[in-house]
Amino acid sequence: MTAKILLPVAASVSVAYVVAAPDEPVPAAAVTELVGALPPGVELRVEEIDGAHPSLAHAIRVLSCPDCSPDVDPLVAVLLEMAKGHLQITCTAPPGWPPDHLHWCALATDRLADLTRGIRLDPRTPRLLPDQWRSEPFLSREDFAVATWVSVSFTPGDDDRFVMRTTGLSLLGLPELRTTRLSERHLHGWFHLFYGLAHVLASTLFARPPGRRGIEIPVEQVVTTTDVRAAHRLPPPARRRRVVVRLRYDPRTRDLSVLAPAEFAGREAEWRDRVAAAMCG
Repeated sequence: MTAKILLPVAASVSVAYVVAAPDEPVPAAAVTELVGALPPGVELRVEEIDGAHPSLAHAIRVLSCPDCSPDVDPLVAVLLEMAKGHLQITCTAPPGWPPDHLHWCALATDRLADLTRGIRLDPRTPRLLPDQWRSEPFLSREDFAVATWVSVSFTPGDDDRFVMRTTGLSLLGLPELRTTRLSERHLHGWFHLFYGLAHVLASTLFARPPGRRGIEIPVEQVVTTTDVRAAHRLPPPARRRRVVVRLRYDPRTRDLSVLAPAEFAGREAEWRDRVAAAMCG
């Protein structure tokens, strides 16, 4: 019998953006119009915050760091810190298909930024958003590009190795992916692996029956280069490659660790080399 993991799924999921340093007050009629247009199950909240708010304070620190944000004008971070009337736009909905809270929160952010002449900001990443940034409505599961919403990053760990993790799967109601002890030569291929695995997990979540709180997934997951391309809404590759990974859920951190499959008997570094080569092929 194939071993399974039961992943908890929250009753609701949220996404938030910020319209920073607006020049004009929020027109109440515009918020009312946006709320009235929301599909069933999606809720919209607009609240005023300052630079000390937890959702904005971290973004200001990163955007004011020349090494972390080399393309951002340093005066932008100063403006964000000094202005008092930033707008946080939050959309909440039950997890599952379609993830309408993502589309409608982006649309509301664009609309309110235009009306107030504020700066569009994604505080999770963090990054400044271009004008008229928003997703198209989600028409089919096959067209959902998980890489639009999920980012993969790495940080130095011990012994010149790296820790890699995702940010954004929680917007869908899924645990974030994490692995450790990657060598520099592994990073490119493992970026692809994480995006492909994010696509596999999102597809599983979207296929679950409505109202079910958890999803059951195999401990060992097959990830292909077709999954990697689908994560970016690209056509399948000319040559399909596959790898098998083992997942371990940590209820304390709510992360999914990505490990070698149980049957692999070689050295860990050798398996990581194989995965990187297959995903880059």
